[in-house]
Amino acid sequence: MVAAVFITAALTYCINHLHKPEDVPGIRVSFIDVGQGDAVLVQSGVCSMLIDCGEEECASDVIHTLKSRHIQHLDYVLGTHPHSDHMGAMEKILKAFEVGEVLVSPVPEELVPEDAFYLNMLETARKKGVPVTQVSAGQVFEIGSARAEVLAPVVPGDSLNNCSVCTLITLGEVSFLLTGDAETAEEQSMLDSGVLRGVSVYKAGHHGSKTSSGKDFLEAIHPAAVVISCGVGNSFAHPSDDTVRRFMRFTDNIYRTDLCGTITIESDGSIFAVRTERSIYDN
Repeated sequence: MVAAVFITAALTYCINHLHKPEDVPGIRVSFIDVGQGDAVLVQSGVCSMLIDCGEEECASDVIHTLKSRHIQHLDYVLGTHPHSDHMGAMEKILKAFEVGEVLVSPVPEELVPEDAFYLNMLETARKKGVPVTQVSAGQVFEIGSARAEVLAPVVPGDSLNNCSVCTLITLGEVSFLLTGDAETAEEQSMLDSGVLRGVSVYKAGHHGSKTSSGKDFLEAIHPAAVVISCGVGNSFAHPSDDTVRRFMRFTDNIYRTDLCGTITIESDGSIFAVRTERSIYDN
């Protein structure tokens, strides 16, 4: 059963001593405002996973956000797929923090990019001795009390978007579905594999574009809340009006980083609370 949504003006954070890792009871998922890109920080207990990190120029903002949460070590850094709006800042993230493991998408050889941001990330990981692991559907990672399960890619994608690592993060009755830039082809592969179920929070695939978040997919996950990560006045016109209308068939709880700034959701595994950096009425 999908947990109810509780909107709060502020969340209470459990902050340890400045030089100790922050101990987060339950789970906290922060959708960091990186403009037209993705960056999601998952925290539970003293464990943390960073999923994507935006363009290179967003590195300082992401690093500041993590350090403001008293993070010095990231258990996992996951790049959903090698596009710069998702992994452009990853080299600088690896230089700024101790990282346990880098997780990347299983990209077919003919699609592996030769872009500097990707090659520099791999070289930095090598120099620091951080293992880089290609993930596969079915793998599970523990993040404190929470569980992160890789749902896709199920089959090799025909584009980098459709090679996106799709992850279901669960604590008790509350779940977060993060699908990178997966388009309807990859969504269909998840439908066909039977791994989808109702979720509490869905981070809209591909910034809410018209090529993602298809009708059948949304009916399968039936989200209680949707978060869209997109830039103010972006040239792609994300999110698509048609896609937003599809979301509204399932929920009125739709949050956008271009309007709300960073969006933080906390849960004890039974209910979840949402806090936004700014009100939509501030825009």
